[in-house]
Amino acid sequence: MRYAVLSMLLVLTSAAPSFAQRSRLITEEEKPPAQWGVTFAFTPRWELPGNLSGLIARDSTAVTDADGKPTVHGNDWSIGIARGRASGHEWGLSFTRQRLDSGSTIAQTFEATCGTGTGTCLYGQRLALTDVSVIGPEIHYYVPFLRINNRVGFGINLAAGGGRFIGTAAVDRFEDTPVGTPGEHVEGPVSEIVEGVYYGEPWTWFGRVEPGVAIMATRQLRIHAGLGFHFPGWTYFGVRTTYFFPRATP
Repeated sequence: MRYAVLSMLLVLTSAAPSFAQRSRLITEEEKPPAQWGVTFAFTPRWELPGNLSGLIARDSTAVTDADGKPTVHGNDWSIGIARGRASGHEWGLSFTRQRLDSGSTIAQTFEATCGTGTGTCLYGQRLALTDVSVIGPEIHYYVPFLRINNRVGFGINLAAGGGRFIGTAAVDRFEDTPVGTPGEHVEGPVSEIVEGVYYGEPWTWFGRVEPGVAIMATRQLRIHAGLGFHFPGWTYFGVRTTYFFPRATP
């Protein structure tokens, strides 16, 4: 009996490291280490509604037409590097171009009695964008908060960055100008002629908070489609695709 007990203890002692090693391997397979990858994001359309006009220190009438529709809108795209997992968190750095559609206008004008004391004059300025973009770096962070299975989940995409205005624009300035009379018209590079009409010229910042649905197409590929706040406005659809490079096998 004594020899049998000693034999059992010896077997258990030698097996314990094997069980522990197997447990570690299972844990590592369930939560693999972070990987490097590439990411691409695209927003087909964003717009600045009147109730968010305060973000650029303007009245709602300055960014909407007579029907209340936004007069400032555009699209954007970004491309960069990422670090994380397709089924987990992700952060990255991208080059971003936020474009403002040609024809977007901001009209910060008002009517008042002319300086002569007679008649009605127009005061202020009107900005018309023809080919304007903001380009610069953006940092993003993706946070998953629910996963239904290994293929579908929900998460939120957070991002912030800054850039410089490029392109051309036109400004009409009115100072004691009788209503119906053209004001001072200036056209040229947006960084030279625009001053205090939009926000933060010639430098500004951008950001987004977009909850949505994530699809893990493969172990390396995640597609996130969402909507939400898109400074300085709002977007109803945006997509970010991230491909993580496979880990090298020993």
